[in-house]
Amino acid sequence: MTLTLNLTKQEEEQLKAVAAEKGLRTDECVLQAVKALLPTTAALDKVTALRSLLDDDEEEQRETGEYLLKALDEDRLSSRPLYP
Repeated sequence: MTLTLNLTKQEEEQLKAVAAEKGLRTDECVLQAVKALLPTTAALDKVTALRSLLDDDEEEQRETGEYLLKALDEDRLSSRPLYP
């Protein structure tokens, strides 16, 4: 993909200075900056996993919640239920 950037003279000079400081051509410097902004595959996998959790069935979530509350009550040292 080819991109055209409309930079002010000041921005262009700053970009050239940063690229020179890093020993890169200006296009390499811009590409490096763009790549730093893109999410990694691992981050995308995490987002996908989180979204799938949010898309779960409400009935399943309610049943899981009830099971967890029951399990927490059964595992208590006290005979009094924590979640009556």
